[in-house]
Amino acid sequence: MKRDWDLIRRILLWQECDDEQEKVRLEVAIDQEWSQPVVLEHTRLLIENRCPDGVVLGCHEIPDTVIVRRLTWQGHDLLAAMRDETVWKKVTGTVNRTVGGATVDVLKGLLESAMRAAAEAAMRTAGGS
Repeated sequence: MKRDWDLIRRILLWQECDDEQEKVRLEVAIDQEWSQPVVLEHTRLLIENRCPDGVVLGCHEIPDTVIVRRLTWQGHDLLAAMRDETVWKKVTGTVNRTVGGATVDVLKGLLESAMRAAAEAAMRTAGGS
């Protein structure tokens, strides 16, 4: 199964969410766009990368169940890099067009660079007004 960064981003947003209505909205959106086996496999990938603390149950190619306890520090950092929708679309669009995919470290690094550039530009604008 090919890794789907949009799904990974949505899973992290869902895991972080404290607002029950927003959590339900995110869950419905995930369920409508991706099948349960795909969501379970991507959640397993996140657990293996230690982004959420969790447990994978079942030893099949696709897990039977995943239990996520909480986001880890690493998970919060990855989500912080992924959070801004504009930056997310710009970076992932460029990556997909130019190289077709990226590792988590490369993608996170590009997102952090774009986020830093956007913040610096906003600070220059704010400082100049």
